[in-house]
Amino acid sequence: PESVQPPPGSHLPHLSSRVMANLDDGTQIGLAMSRSIGDPEADRLGVIPDPTVEVMDVGALVQEAAEALKVESEDEVELLAVSASDGLFDHVTPETVALEMARSLYEKEGAPRPLLAAERLIMLSSRFWIEPQQVAYRDDISLAVTKVNKGGKVKA
Repeated sequence: PESVQPPPGSHLPHLSSRVMANLDDGTQIGLAMSRSIGDPEADRLGVIPDPTVEVMDVGALVQEAAEALKVESEDEVELLAVSASDGLFDHVTPETVALEMARSLYEKEGAPRPLLAAERLIMLSSRFWIEPQQVAYRDDISLAVTKVNKGGKVKA
């Protein structure tokens, strides 16, 4: 296998980074990717096997939010956790994602359901990928969101 990189600054789909393999029968196959979580073998080809992980103190986040929002009790603070790919965050800010998903999870009146809110964010990012390039190409887009309780555990 070998790693193929596009020229710096190129965003053309036919020049995307690829991991290529030459098969015994002379054919070549490739996979466009830059990260393969937990795959140390791909590291030698330039693929990043380590995920970007940020560990946060939930209690401190709740306290900080309560102070910033000037609420009477930390019980009034709601948290959510978002995991998304660069395909989304290249064109939609984390603040926009957090606001739209929080509205869908916590507002009772007039807010879209969580699945609809996620679909809207994905479509928004998709438009930014396709329209400027005038080609039907976009990066993979993934989005996962969940509520977090005050004890720091994910709600089922």
